[in-house]
Amino acid sequence: MQVFAIGPGTTRTAMSEHSVTSEKGRRWIPWLGLIFTEKLEVSMERPGQLAVDLDSRRADALSGRYVTVFDDLDALVLGAAEIEREGLYSLCVRKVTGARTPAALTALLSTGERCREEGSALHGHLAGMSLMSPEAGFRELLCQLSVIS
Repeated sequence: MQVFAIGPGTTRTAMSEHSVTSEKGRRWIPWLGLIFTEKLEVSMERPGQLAVDLDSRRADALSGRYVTVFDDLDALVLGAAEIEREGLYSLCVRKVTGARTPAALTALLSTGERCREEGSALHGHLAGMSLMSPEAGFRELLCQLSVIS
């Protein structure tokens, strides 16, 4: 299973036009007009094409990464080793100091983090995990997805 965070860009729609021309839109999202002024909007098809390209499996090495319609997917695939090594194109969740996490979840997250640090490969399929206990299967899924940051 491959998972990507996608930045779809901004398209010109009736809603975005209203946001650019209305008083409230200019007040709350004044930067939106610059996207159109600078011709940074994208066609409606472009985010869909990115999803199709990612689904083609040619960018599987980028699984877990943040990819936008402005990125050169071929260049990212060629640089996948550097992206992995340097932690590039990744999203990070930082929590408030003192926020509580249930102990069982902390243990599972630690397992996922350990697997990520050890460089567990994406080996096997979810179907193969059905032979494991639910707990072992979940830990293996965390290792395979390497999504814990």
